Amino acid sequence: MAGSKLLQQISKKDSDKEAIAAKVIDQPELLAEIFEGLNADRANIKYGCDKILRLISEKAPAVLYPKFDFFYQQLEQREQFFQRKLRKIYEEKTLRNSRRNGARSVWQCVRHH
Repeated sequence: MAGSKLLQQISKKDSDKEAIAAKVIDQPELLAEIFEGLNADRANIKYGCDKILRLISEKAPAVLYPKFDFFYQQLEQREQFFQRKLRKIYEEKTLRNSRRNGARSVWQCVRHH
């Protein structure tokens, strides 16, 4: 993924995101690379691709309409991700609060709430 010339360009701090978005609008087949970049490990690629998609949605939303299923799937995955994160935060907070109130085990914490 990082080997893509487009993604390498996006990863540069001083890259012209407007120009890249215009290029993708002219060549919609490049959307596949942008979508790949959303799952990159490197934040500069991930957020750069996100920025480019937002620019495309403002300038030429019709380019993205055929990819609606992809966006819907991403929303579902992110919702599940955030639900797991929130559940973990809640569980950790519950455990800490229950221990402050004298609970000595996870089972006592669960019974306490």
